[in-house]
Amino acid sequence: MNKNLNNSKQYTNIPQMTTYFFGKVGEAVYILATHPGDIKRRLITAGEKILLIPPEEVPENVRDDIKWIRKQLTRLAPIEEVNLLEKMRWTLHMSKYPSCVKIAHKILNVYGKLQDYVERDDFKHWD
Repeated sequence: MNKNLNNSKQYTNIPQMTTYFFGKVGEAVYILATHPGDIKRRLITAGEKILLIPPEEVPENVRDDIKWIRKQLTRLAPIEEVNLLEKMRWTLHMSKYPSCVKIAHKILNVYGKLQDYVERDDFKHWD
């Protein structure tokens, strides 16, 4: 992986879960930028990383964004009982390209916010 997108390892004083979130979002951005296929195929792979992030445990500055991304990735699934990955695959299969681009853009924005967060040392004040 490109070390510029997965530079969470250089932040040794931040809580482990923040490093985990930063790493998962970094992986998603890397996938969106480099993997083959159209935006839907890349979002399926990147979305798997995002769905691993519990919104209630992320820093407050990205919580609403993560909730929005997760909702958009699973919003069109017809059955409540299927797992999140199947919901995401169904949703992205049914989604239009402009909607997929909005989701990808939001993932990139979250990465930038998390990077700013750890660089400003806001993690010291994290609830």
